[in-house]
Amino acid sequence: MRRIAMGLAISMIVVSCGSTDDPVLSGVWSGIEVDGEAGRWTFTFSTAETSVTFEGMELYTGTHEAVPPADPTRLDTRITDSVFPQYIGDVTHGIYRIDGTKLTLASNEPGIGDVPAGFVANGETRVWELTKE
Repeated sequence: MRRIAMGLAISMIVVSCGSTDDPVLSGVWSGIEVDGEAGRWTFTFSTAETSVTFEGMELYTGTHEAVPPADPTRLDTRITDSVFPQYIGDVTHGIYRIDGTKLTLASNEPGIGDVPAGFVANGETRVWELTKE
């Protein structure tokens, strides 16, 4: 359960210098966590809102901000509600890249100030491979 909690917050942060509107990111994306617990993840991004579910259970909601034009694009998410109350109010820092209908997302545990260095799953960074629905 702790492993789920660490990664769920990935998609929900607010960064002070970015844009909340990334039309390419907007939509519903689902897939797997690389080297993580087996199961279906779903990330939903609207103008500035994010929700994350695992196996149909909503784990997090929050607000996000994409910080272009970095490559990869930075995505910060502030958790506003969660089944893990210790993460409410925390920010998770992530990065993403989109290739057609494929989204690769890497994020650190909520509250960790560092941005992931790349798309490699390790003890601090979790990675998802998602497809747009």
